[in-house]
Amino acid sequence: MREAVHSYTVGGAIAMKQEHWRGTLLPGMAANLLALDRDPFTANATSLKSTRVLLTMVRGAVVHDAMTQPGPSRRSALSA
Repeated sequence: MREAVHSYTVGGAIAMKQEHWRGTLLPGMAANLLALDRDPFTANATSLKSTRVLLTMVRGAVVHDAMTQPGPSRRSALSA
């Protein structure tokens, strides 16, 4: 899992020649991140498939917040 996340984040930034401003969470970098309802590094393969995104930020701005939206994502997050 760590290798997959690294490839997707740092590797993606390098492939786009944008590693100077994205790919890692450091001061001055684009704050693109997400919060999940479980730790993907410790979840088993079966439960990983049902992982829900609770929050997504792009360049420091919230673009998705399951806690403020009605529906299954919110119910799952509140019961976790």
